[in-house]
Amino acid sequence: FRAAWIRHVCLLWSWQRFSLILSVQMAGGIPILDAIQDAAAVIPLLTFRGHVHRMARCLENGMSFSDAVKTGRFGTSYVETMLKVGETTGDYDKVLRTISAYYGWRLQQLMSLIRKVTEPLILVFVGLVTGALVLGLLLPLLDMVTAVGE
Repeated sequence: FRAAWIRHVCLLWSWQRFSLILSVQMAGGIPILDAIQDAAAVIPLLTFRGHVHRMARCLENGMSFSDAVKTGRFGTSYVETMLKVGETTGDYDKVLRTISAYYGWRLQQLMSLIRKVTEPLILVFVGLVTGALVLGLLLPLLDMVTAVGE
């Protein structure tokens, strides 16, 4: 994840998935520490999972949720702000659902942009490959025709 845009997309995707699962578990009445451990288990990125485990240790030591996220490198300003709102209102599940919806929307926008950019590139690539195949098949035939004509 050395490329910044890949790291950013993975972070958005991880927060979207993590916050959705965490919101469902917290709405169901599961304690926050248990819910965090379970929600981290469904994220395949080991770096994000490690950050979540460190965040859970900070929560065990009495730190607030937004401060625990702020201590790691994986928090975004949007997540930190929304978690502060959740701390003041006490509705973590609604705030986490909002985070998930927002990042889901951003990921859809990003994927549509990537699709718009890659479609012409794929079309040009297929055209080049097809042209190379046609030339590869026609050139020997043209060479045979010129050899027979001599």
